Amino acid sequence: LLSAQTRQMPTSRMKSRSDKGGSRTKRRRMRRALASDGASDNRQGWEGGPITRRRAPCYPRRMAGDSVESWLATVDPAQRPALDRLRAIIRAAAGADVTEGIKWNSPNFAQGGEDRVTLNLCPKGSLRLILHRGAKVKDTAGFAFDDPAGLARWPTPDRGIVSFRDAGELEAKAAALADLVHRWIAALR
Repeated sequence: LLSAQTRQMPTSRMKSRSDKGGSRTKRRRMRRALASDGASDNRQGWEGGPITRRRAPCYPRRMAGDSVESWLATVDPAQRPALDRLRAIIRAAAGADVTEGIKWNSPNFAQGGEDRVTLNLCPKGSLRLILHRGAKVKDTAGFAFDDPAGLARWPTPDRGIVSFRDAGELEAKAAALADLVHRWIAALR
């Protein structure tokens, strides 16, 4: 039951539990201003300063200098044999000038400083292999790559995705995968 005094108070002056001293929009602006990290645009925000955007990682990031072995120590032991086999296929097919490191929180193979092949571990135990021409989008005019085995799905002409449900499927497609990786690296030399 409400007291007589509360009932007579205008609703605009009553404070609810969710109202903690200002409008929701005002609180959002204040949080944005306080959480900024320096990347700004030209609009004016709270306190007259520029509105800034903050990037928050969605998973714990590893440093770029981490070794592949330290990253592999964090991998689920059930996925490790298939991952090691996939890495061995790529290393054998890619050649001596391709280096392995960690980028995008995954094993990555680069040639002359340009990223070429990246591995992804999926939560349900499957593996993905991404064939690409680097981190930045490049002009695809005049670029063509042929995948006669149809092993990869090509969302763009210069980005292929090969998925393996399990180690058995990886072994069945190992020869075709080695050929695909070898031709991909050779095409980008």
